[in-house]
Amino acid sequence: MCLAMRFNRQIIHKPTYSPIPKRLIPKRLITKSPIMTDKHSHWIELTHAPSQGVTVVQTLSGCESLPRKSSKSSNDFVGQSSLNAMYGQFNLGLHVGDDSMQVHQNRAHLLQSLQQYHPTLNSIHWLNQIHGNDVYQVTDKIGTAAISADAHITRLPNVALAIMTADCVPVMIATDARDDNKLIAAIHAGWQGLSKDIIAKTVQKMVHQFDFAAGDNATAEIQKVTRGWHAWIGASIAQSSYEVDSRVKDAVLSVLNVSEAVANQLFQPNADKVGHYFADLPAIAELQLKACGIHQVHKSGLDSHGDARFYSYRRQTQHQLPATGRMATLIFME
Repeated sequence: MCLAMRFNRQIIHKPTYSPIPKRLIPKRLITKSPIMTDKHSHWIELTHAPSQGVTVVQTLSGCESLPRKSSKSSNDFVGQSSLNAMYGQFNLGLHVGDDSMQVHQNRAHLLQSLQQYHPTLNSIHWLNQIHGNDVYQVTDKIGTAAISADAHITRLPNVALAIMTADCVPVMIATDARDDNKLIAAIHAGWQGLSKDIIAKTVQKMVHQFDFAAGDNATAEIQKVTRGWHAWIGASIAQSSYEVDSRVKDAVLSVLNVSEAVANQLFQPNADKVGHYFADLPAIAELQLKACGIHQVHKSGLDSHGDARFYSYRRQTQHQLPATGRMATLIFME
């Protein structure tokens, strides 16, 4: 299940997401509300303006549609597509203990359902995400083993770059549509990646794919290159639900050049627990993007913790559920 967005300079920044309808909506119907594009509700697309050739897709968990037990036990999901229904109907993570055959089937179904309306899409590239800051460049020499990294970039059309999350921030980047050699990137930006400057490292790797020669002020030169770029921030945990300790706060602030007032906005103190804060991960990601010269940042405003359509590790933990599936955010060029 997924949400999809095509964006360009005329994008509506904060679309309102209506509930997924149960009936089949005619494909390619243009509207400001999500459109179901297959009968299983596996993905819906927002089309706001003529395409620049970049599509961003957000998958859903399917947990909200699972029947529930009559008891009020926290373990209240009953099985459908996975042996353990806590993984929902559309888990895409192979590393979370779910049945691997089911996950591979879900991944295959995602590709097939996207190909119904993007027939030139060839493949989806997945990473073995490790909460680091390594950036991998996807070329036409794609192997079978998953690469351990937390961001990937490519010039290849018709190859989707996927990032799996369950509260972390998925960041998608596209270079200026006027560039002859267009690039896209997909980044896994949890607090660890943000504290390791993964967004800046990804942008730097992208910039160096162009004829770029850093002068005395490399930052200013990079910002010139990235001026027409776009970024998209997918579903991630809202600040009100993401409590962290001072260790996390200090690690992230160590790579941010912000005032004390801004720092206090990004990490709002928990009045009930000394040394604990509520962190705004999407805002931190946006700040890091803008520091790289990317000012056209399209925030989905979707809360993975508060919206049952999405996977949330923090929500599962609070409900004492031992397993959490993973959704994916993807970007591709046609």
